[in-house]
Amino acid sequence: MDWKALAPHKPLSGGDPLHVPRPLGDGRRLASLMKAGLGPFAIAGPVGSGKSTEIATAALELTGDFFAVDIALDQFMNMRQLSAANLLWALGSILFGAITQSRNLELELPEHVRSLLTGEEPEAHEAPGPYSDAFLAAVREMKRKSSTLRIATLLDGLEKCPEEQARIAVRTILSLKDEVELAFVVPPSLVIGPENIDLLTELRVFPIRPVPVLEEGGSRWKEGRQFLADIFSRRMGKDVDPQALAPLLETAAISSGGLPRTFLQLMRDAGGYAAVANRELPTREDLDNAMRDQADSLRRLLRDGDMRAMQEADGSDGLEIAIDRRIRLLTHGLLLENEVDGKIIVRMHPLLRAWNQ
Repeated sequence: MDWKALAPHKPLSGGDPLHVPRPLGDGRRLASLMKAGLGPFAIAGPVGSGKSTEIATAALELTGDFFAVDIALDQFMNMRQLSAANLLWALGSILFGAITQSRNLELELPEHVRSLLTGEEPEAHEAPGPYSDAFLAAVREMKRKSSTLRIATLLDGLEKCPEEQARIAVRTILSLKDEVELAFVVPPSLVIGPENIDLLTELRVFPIRPVPVLEEGGSRWKEGRQFLADIFSRRMGKDVDPQALAPLLETAAISSGGLPRTFLQLMRDAGGYAAVANRELPTREDLDNAMRDQADSLRRLLRDGDMRAMQEADGSDGLEIAIDRRIRLLTHGLLLENEVDGKIIVRMHPLLRAWNQ
């Protein structure tokens, strides 16, 4: 049995046959807000919450009303060496290539603009001005050629930049907001805390939180657990009858804290332990081993005072935790933020809570 098919780290496009719509409809909701022109949007959430998949879903939902481009920057650029110039070059060249191929538009652009859009990636030290001008010239020409054309650019990968480079990248992207609708993933450090007021006044934060899986986490926990079970069923296909593993899927959903990647990793590892023991299906002992492995991985991310801070904040809005610590805990999914009956509360990751007991 191929447990690798669960592919915890593989984001899916909205049109992928393996895709399962999220119960809270985050990607569809983002698309609706972008259609209404309420952006730009900074998308934030913990590792493994499904940000990439929801961006892809939003891009698909925008099709028809927009020419939407979903760009995973980290798949073809070194995010640690990202500069304003090569970011603008990437946006311009990808958009130019996509629209000329799919819409078959003959854009009347000056030769120097065309060469910038189709040429080699600039060096990090190069000035961004010419690449910004080229991007804007291409967008305006696209709109001139097709008066009904609206363009949306959705970017993934900026959360993998060092913070200062991510800040420069966001500033660069925001300079384009008058011409295109924008949504982009950012590290939480750029949208939490009063020092980010300059950015927060220019964009709207769109959180991708864990799906609800705990009964005390609001009224939609059954939907959240079913969503995760459906992901498992869709990826494993006919190889496994989900009813045969229903108790394990329920336990893995609760233990994941509602993070799809963690849920899939738990079930994949449980399947791996079963394979080692020459069993076709995992047992609760196999899942317990997988949970211990995941808890140990999370525990290695902890620093002095983290457990105490999370225990004291558990069930509150978490604002009493110092900002630097709160950002780090939320980013790594050690502390999970949920919306419960219209209020934001934080809880320690269930695997850490169980490990600490």
